[in-house]
Order: sequence, then C-alpha cells, then structure tokens
Amino acid sequence: MHNPICGLTNLPAANQKELVTDLIVKAKCDSLSQLLRCELGACLRLSLQAERLRILDAEMTNVNDEYIRAVARSKDLHGQVVDMLRLMLGDTDTRLVEAPR
Repeated sequence: MHNPICGLTNLPAANQKELVTDLIVKAKCDSLSQLLRCELGACLRLSLQAERLRILDAEMTNVNDEYIRAVARSKDLHGQVVDMLRLMLGDTDTRLVEAPR
C-alpha cells in the first residue's frame, strides 16, 4: 500500500514547513467558513424569530384592544339592562336590580 505522506519526508524541511503551514491555514479557513455559515444561519433564525415576535406583539395588542372594547360594551349593556329593569319594576322591588357585590 502506498502512503502519500511518506513521500513528504523526502521534501526539504522548508518545503515541509510551508506545506504544513498551508494545510493549517486551509483548515482554519474551512473552520472559519463553517463557523460563519453557522453564525449566519443563527442570525437568520434570530431575525425570523424577532419578526415573528413583532407580529405576535401586534396581534396581542389588537386582541387586547378588542377585549377592552368588549368589556366596556358589556358594562354598557349591563347598565342598560339594569336601567330597563328599574324602569319596568319601579320602586316595587329594588333588590332585583342591585349591583352585585
């Protein structure tokens, strides 16, 4: 079996050192490229999550506003019902229309 690394030992020391340096630089560049791809992917995921959170926040604000309006409307309707009962019953039995405690 032929081992290509064994042939490198026949190279002059300066060439061996240059080859090893080139291999280390290439390995570092490959690692850096991989790291950058991972970081860019993470940034993209964070960006998407941030956008989703902005959308959810806007939706929650709208739903909360709708809820506030619905509560106000129900209080208004309750007041109208109480007023109507007072009008219909007069002073005969005010216990029926007293506000809950």
